[in-house]
Amino acid sequence: MPHIISTICEQEGLDNIDDIIEASDGIILAREFLAYEILNKYQMSAIQMQISAKCRQRGKPFFISGNILDESLKKGILVDRDVFDITNAAIDGTGFLLRHLDNPSHILVSMKILDSICKSVESIAMEKDFWRVLDEIKMPANAAEACCLACALAAKQTVSKVIVAPTVTGSTARHLARVAPEVVILTISSNPFTARKLQLYRGIIPLIYADKTRSKFEDEVNTRVAYAVSYCVKHNILKYKQTYVLLRRSTIYSGFPDQISVRTVSSKFHMSDITDSK
Repeated sequence: MPHIISTICEQEGLDNIDDIIEASDGIILAREFLAYEILNKYQMSAIQMQISAKCRQRGKPFFISGNILDESLKKGILVDRDVFDITNAAIDGTGFLLRHLDNPSHILVSMKILDSICKSVESIAMEKDFWRVLDEIKMPANAAEACCLACALAAKQTVSKVIVAPTVTGSTARHLARVAPEVVILTISSNPFTARKLQLYRGIIPLIYADKTRSKFEDEVNTRVAYAVSYCVKHNILKYKQTYVLLRRSTIYSGFPDQISVRTVSSKFHMSDITDSK
């Protein structure tokens, strides 16, 4: 199935926003167009917050485009209005699309500014977001959701920066991204389509495992986990002796990941070691 990313750029989209979110894989709020399609352009901030909240509640990615650092790039100095705009969007877990920029130097400058502001904001905002999500989840949760909640809580209690989750369809990873927004979720899948779709979600790093499948299920899982951990070590996401949480299926017959374990990076993982051990 293709990805369905819906862009809201006129009043009709706002009138049917609930149905559009339900039918889409993600939402883009085109502020550069919508501001001229509504009666009161000063409602843009409220509209953005409302749509962002609806997307978070349904676990759908939300992005904004248009009027991102425009004034700062024109003046050559960072303007407070742009900083506040990015800060408020980052607090709400909103992504950014810089499709209105055609100058490569402006794109690089904008990426650095966005990265700096988001890093400073997310470390504070995500703490409150965890408890908000727990309050929003309807009880009783099904078994798969309960495992994701337990995994997120285990990561929080052990101060783990990473959750490793082998996946087939990506549904577990998408739910983890919602309940554990402050943790990096590393998924391993042999399906390129699943990996591409997970790139839409904030906090998920999807890895494609292209090696030959092993005959024994346990060997296959352990090899994929080692592949993910070696990636984390190589890219300084994890360091030696740091903990990470593993969410996986206990047996090949399990319908969803139902086994949680807290592990420590106790030895050096290198890509060559995994290749040589086959």
